Amino acid sequence: WLQEILNLSIQRCQNGVYWIWNSFDVQEKKVMFIMALLDEQQKEISVFYINQMAQKKGIKLTKDEITDAIKALLGKKIINQIKIRYFISAPFLKEWIIGQNDILKTLEN
Repeated sequence: WLQEILNLSIQRCQNGVYWIWNSFDVQEKKVMFIMALLDEQQKEISVFYINQMAQKKGIKLTKDEITDAIKALLGKKIINQIKIRYFISAPFLKEWIIGQNDILKTLEN
């Protein structure tokens, strides 16, 4: 059902990204941010790099939060599911997440 709603959002307007983003809680948003960075880089990415990028966006991530999120993503083997569901079905979502300068305010809302 989520895929159907997602597809409708995409068809109606590219701003479906706000609906998708706002459906996540803060922890999920942090994970999605990490996922977007991982997918964007297409190579090994360090905890330091993720933290640096997060700080630029005003996101406070601890080293444990980053490693736990990555372990959880890898452990549950949901990286590809997330990529297919959100980044391939809605490619503008990744660009939007990475392009957000005021993501801290978005994370808090």
